[in-house]
Amino acid sequence: MASKRLTNDLRICITKAVLNHRFGAEEKALDAAMEALGDLIYETLYPEAGAARKRLDTALDGEYAYCTGIDCNLAGDYRTVPMSKQRPVQHKHCRGRAKFAAGEAPVIQFRDIQTRRSKLREAENEARAKVNGVLSGATTVKKLLEIWPEVEPFVPPAAAPVNLPAIPRVEVNALLGLPTRNKE
Repeated sequence: MASKRLTNDLRICITKAVLNHRFGAEEKALDAAMEALGDLIYETLYPEAGAARKRLDTALDGEYAYCTGIDCNLAGDYRTVPMSKQRPVQHKHCRGRAKFAAGEAPVIQFRDIQTRRSKLREAENEARAKVNGVLSGATTVKKLLEIWPEVEPFVPPAAAPVNLPAIPRVEVNALLGLPTRNKE
């Protein structure tokens, strides 16, 4: 690994690993918040004690679709909001739109998640630029580890060299039905 070239592919792998280390948990928390919003929307559209939920529970196959997200118009922002699990919903909520006005709880929660996600993206892009700046200062893994030793856990291990068996050209030609030329 000491003299291994720092290729663009390796730079991309290191960048992804470092950024995931820093921002991965926050990204997962935002995804979970979005799923919680999807669950809230589902409960709003199909209250547990409501008639719509009772129809879902006794629905025949084909009457309702099973979806992992609900298409929503969140005060003019059209999105498919994911749910935490697959659930039966009316077809209009899989291919149509559940509408919510600006002051309603799902819209407020959605805008909060989007704002947090936008701030996270800005921080991630800033960090990516700085990581790329450090990575561009090295051409080998050894040099990278000299200038930035803390990144070592994020450097993928070098692949072991593969020794392929030597197959005589005559055997390959015979296998493929090619004529064999004699070298003179």
